[in-house]
Amino acid sequence: MKNIKIFLVAAFIFSMVYAEVGPTKDKGIVYVIRKKSLKGAAVEVGVNEGEDELGRIANGRVKYIMLEPGDYSIGGRKEKKQVPVKVEANKSYYLSCKPKMGMFNGLGDWGAPGAFELISEKEAKKLMKKTKGRARELDY
Repeated sequence: MKNIKIFLVAAFIFSMVYAEVGPTKDKGIVYVIRKKSLKGAAVEVGVNEGEDELGRIANGRVKYIMLEPGDYSIGGRKEKKQVPVKVEANKSYYLSCKPKMGMFNGLGDWGAPGAFELISEKEAKKLMKKTKGRARELDY
């Protein structure tokens, strides 16, 4: 009986830690999806909102950020490489990210530049199946 209780407690904790992340009634969620590829596999791509760096994303990963409702510009470190996203509470948005190649890309504080594109939920689900593990919060 004691083993069953320990198992049930462990299963509950495990389910809490690995639960799917989604939007809330107060915030929307933006997923950044980077498909696994040999092109740029060794570098992390920097993800910015305006001029503020939110974090980086590695090859074959999915990361997310919870945002208050409002207008955002998410993408590379330069404004012309960012995608406008109008975030609404309780909604999900999906950005695909592809690293841009070049001799000096990936050097410095910002990570490699990337090409970002707003994609549909259907397309995002396909890409997510080809990534490593579950979505994690966007960080460094």
